[in-house]
Order: sequence, then structure tokens, then C-alpha cells
Amino acid sequence: MRRWGYTPLLIISLVFLVVATWYNYQFQPLGQGDKVVTSSIDEVNREADSGPASAQTELDRAFSGLPDKQKVGLTLAFPLLVDDNLTASSSAQEISVWSVMAQTQPGFISLFGQGISQEQMAIVKAQLDRIFAGQPWQPVLAVDHEGGLVQRLSGDGFASLESWYEVCHLPGEERSAIMSDTALQLIKVGIGVVYGPVVDLYQSGSSLGHRSCSADPAVVTTRALELMQAYLGQGVLPVIKHYPGLGQSSRDLHQSFEVVAGNEADLQPFLSILSQQPLSGVMVSHAGVKDLYLTPCSLTKKCVNALLEEFPKTLVFSDALDMQAVYANPELEIEKGDLLTASRLALEAGVDVLVFGQGVKPEQMHQLSLDLVELYQHDPNFKSLIDAHARKIWDYRQIYWQ
Repeated sequence: MRRWGYTPLLIISLVFLVVATWYNYQFQPLGQGDKVVTSSIDEVNREADSGPASAQTELDRAFSGLPDKQKVGLTLAFPLLVDDNLTASSSAQEISVWSVMAQTQPGFISLFGQGISQEQMAIVKAQLDRIFAGQPWQPVLAVDHEGGLVQRLSGDGFASLESWYEVCHLPGEERSAIMSDTALQLIKVGIGVVYGPVVDLYQSGSSLGHRSCSADPAVVTTRALELMQAYLGQGVLPVIKHYPGLGQSSRDLHQSFEVVAGNEADLQPFLSILSQQPLSGVMVSHAGVKDLYLTPCSLTKKCVNALLEEFPKTLVFSDALDMQAVYANPELEIEKGDLLTASRLALEAGVDVLVFGQGVKPEQMHQLSLDLVELYQHDPNFKSLIDAHARKIWDYRQIYWQ
């Protein structure tokens, strides 16, 4: 019997390779066709490097050329209370807020208010277009939109959502439709960041109540990824919260500090979700963890680094730095209202974006910006710290908010 020679075998192998390549191109059985976010920070930089005019050099040059105030500003989420006073034309509050915001030049704006309508959001967006015309960026609009008691955008033009717990337990098609509609409503009014979904485990007696989805980490992970895919599909960055898990918390951290008895189950949703969607955001809580961290995780380098060692590209947000848990910790003894110390400790811990609640006034944000810029200009270590956080945020802008 005649044996196959080398040349026929080579021809057959090449034919098989061509057919397999064509099939994978058409149907993507070996790819990730349904993954929404396909680029990473490294890929963005590689693509820029390969550009004919060295787009990466231009990207680096653009960042390096930012004034100190803008680099510091990238790390700030400016709290904005949207109410009738703000959106009333030429009101004293309206003029003051926008003027201070223009001076502060924050990277993000956290929206607060009750029953905010689409009409009010249109006014906010028009003002941002006006005051940031000609600037290298506009602040990214961020909002809590969990449903139930935590939904800022619930006025005319927005659907009123059930609690996250109730949405999690809806039938699949109904749940999917709600998630898709929610993402569309948010992107329509210019939202770029959602503080959610909540991935803390549900537990009877927890301070979170129906803000949590389920006691089962697998269910929490699955439902959160469903909602995140809806957001990511519209170019909205989800920020899962509250790392390392508040399911066992019995106190409101807005009012007091607490050390929670964390365990592996509490961590599991964060690890599972970020392993699949590392280019997402995560909000770090102000709770301590029994036998590990007796200071707020958000201000503790070991706590934040435990996350960043696994997911260095994930964008880290603090919980609101005016919450009482920051100032009621006996180990740190930060004076109440000392936003500069709280911000510095958060940045040193590994937080990229500093979030503040609606109780922080525009004038306080402006003063904080000035104080941080002064530190940036006089402390080389702090300058390096800000540069690293700001550059990470800058790279995220190339992916989500160009």
C-alpha cells in the first residue's frame, strides 16, 4: 500500500486550516462574540503605538500637558444636587454651583436628588456643554440607580424601578427587558457611570435590606453580570459595591463605623465578576474587617491592595468620603470634615476616584481641589501618586468616554 507523502499531508493541513479559520471568522466558536467590552487598557495603548502617527505618543503628550489642577481634578467626583433651584434659570444657586465646578474641573459628577426628570437632566447637560466648551474633557456623570429607595433618576421620563432584590427574582425575560430599558434611559441623558449593582450578599437584619439581590453568591454574580452587560452594551461603566462586602453589616456607615465579620462568601461575587469583567469599577466601603483591618477598607492600603493585586486594571471608587464611618474610627482619629486627610489616605490606599455625598458643599470641593494641588506641587511622592491614578482614569476615558 502506498504511504502518504509529505507534500499531500501539507496540502491537506493547509486546507483544513483555511476552512477552520473561515468557520471561526463566521461563527466565532473560539472567540468571545457576546462579550461587550473587548478592548483593554493595554490594547488601547498597543493600538495607539501601532498608529501611523504614533497615536500613543499623542496620548502621552496630551496627558502630560494637562495642568496640575486638571490632573488632580480627574480623581474627584463632584457632588451635584439636582433640584428646582439648580435648574431654575439664573438662580443664585445655579450660578454659584456651575462657577465653582468650572474652577474645580472634576473628572466626575455624582448626581443627587429625588425624582430627577429627563427635563432637568437636559438642563444639566446643557450647562456642562457650556462651561466645559474647549476643555479637554467634560466630567463624566455618575449616579446611584439601584431601584427601590435608591434611585435618583425617577422623575418624568424615567421608569420607577423595584428594589434590586425584587428585580433579581423576576422571570428572565422580564428581568432582561428592565435591565436593557434602564441602560437605554441612562445613556440617553448622558450618564457614564452607575454606582451599582450592589453585590453584597443578602442577609436578614443587614443594614442594606432589599438593596441586596440574594444570599447565594452564584445568584448575585449571575444577576450582576446580566445588568453589567446591559450597561456596558451602552458604554456605561458599572461600579459594583461595596467591597469587601457589607452583607453582614448591621449599621448604617453614614452614621457610624463598623467592623464586619467578612468571609470568603462575601468576597466571591467581587472576585467572580471582576475575573470576567476586569475593566469595570468597584466601590470600596468604609467598613473594617474582623481580624484583618480595624480601619476603613477605603483608607487601608492592605485592604485595597488585596483587590488590586488580582485586578490591577479595575477602576477603584471610594464610598462617600463624608460618611461618619471615616471619622468615627478610633485608629485613625480623622477630624470630622477633614476631607483633605480622608482623600489623601484614600489615594494612598489605592483608590482612584474620590466620591463625596451631597452634604459636601461646592465651596468645600473647590478648597479640597486647591489643597490637593498644593500637595501635588510640593510633595514628589504625592505627585507620583496622583499621576498614577489620573493616568488610569485617563486611559478609561479612551475606552468608555471619548
